[in-house]
Amino acid sequence: MLFQKSSFPRSEFLFFFIFTFTFSFALTFVFALPACQPTTTPEPHDAQEAPTPDHLADSSSNKTCSGSLSFCNLRFDQMIFPMAHNAMSNAEEKWELPLQNWSMTRQMQNGVRGLMLDTYEKDGKLVLCHGFCELGQKSLKDGLLEIKRFLDDNPREIITLEFQDDAPPDKTVQVFREIGLDALAHTQSKQAAWPTLLSMIQNNKRLVVLADTHGGKVSDAPWYHKTWELAWDNPYAAKKIEDFSCSVGRGQAANPLFILNHFLTAPLGLPELAKQANTQASLNDHIQRCQKEHNRLPNFVAVDFVDIGAVFDIVFALRTTLAP
Repeated sequence: MLFQKSSFPRSEFLFFFIFTFTFSFALTFVFALPACQPTTTPEPHDAQEAPTPDHLADSSSNKTCSGSLSFCNLRFDQMIFPMAHNAMSNAEEKWELPLQNWSMTRQMQNGVRGLMLDTYEKDGKLVLCHGFCELGQKSLKDGLLEIKRFLDDNPREIITLEFQDDAPPDKTVQVFREIGLDALAHTQSKQAAWPTLLSMIQNNKRLVVLADTHGGKVSDAPWYHKTWELAWDNPYAAKKIEDFSCSVGRGQAANPLFILNHFLTAPLGLPELAKQANTQASLNDHIQRCQKEHNRLPNFVAVDFVDIGAVFDIVFALRTTLAP
C-alpha cells in the first residue's frame, strides 16, 4: 500500500505535524547561525587607511582630555601631538605633488592635532597653498571652517596651527573672526605657565595659533602668536635620514614648545621618502637623540604623509610615559 490511514486522531496529528516542523526549523536555524555571523578576524588594510583607532577609543567621553583621563592634569607644553607638515596639500583633494594623502578633516579625525599651513594672498583672496598655488589651493576660510567643525564636533580635543604666513596678518585674523573661530583661540603670555589640557577644555579655548612671520603683529588679536617667541624647532631641510638633526633651528631652546621636523625634502617630499623617514626605527632614533641632547621630548612630531609609517604608534606610545 502506498498510503495508510493514520491511527492518530485528526487533532493529535495536526499537533504532531506542527511540533515536528517547528523543531526541525529551529535546529536548522541554530546550526546555520554561526555561518551567518561576521568573522572576528580583522581584515587587512593598506597604508592609506586610518590607523588602528585604539588611541581614539575614549575621545568621545565627556571626561577625557585629548583622548584620556590621565592627560587632563598635563600642561599643554607637557603634551606630545602628531603634526602634519603642509597639511592642506593632499591627494584626497587632488592637489599636485601633495605632501599628505588625507584631507585636513580626515587627518584630524584620525589623530593629527597639529597642522602646518602656508598662507598667501592671491588676487585679493587669502588662500592655503604651498608656494606654487597652481599645484593646488584652498581658500583660507574653507580650511579654517574644517578646523572649526572638527573642534565643534569634538569638544574634548585641542588643535594647534602653525602658519608659514605670507598673507597679511590683519586679513588673516579677520577670517578667523568671520567664522567665529577666534572665540576658541587660546592666548598665551610668554611669561605665564601654559594651562592644563583640562583648563583649556573647560574654558573652551582649544585652539593654539602660531604664525612664523607676522605673529604678534595684530594688537587686538593677542592669540595670533609669534611662533618663535613660544616655540623652537630643529632644521627642516633634511634630504636623507642621516641629515635629521637636533640642533636649534628657529627660536630658542628655552622656549616651552618644541616642534620636531621629521620629513625629507629631496628636492620635494614624496611618499617614497616618507616610507624611509616614518619608520619606527627612524622616528625613535631621532626623538631619543633629541631627548638626550635637550632633556625633553618634542611637543609636536611633524611628518609628511601621516598615514605612512609609525608616527601615530610612536606618539601615542610616548604619551603613556607622560601621565603625572
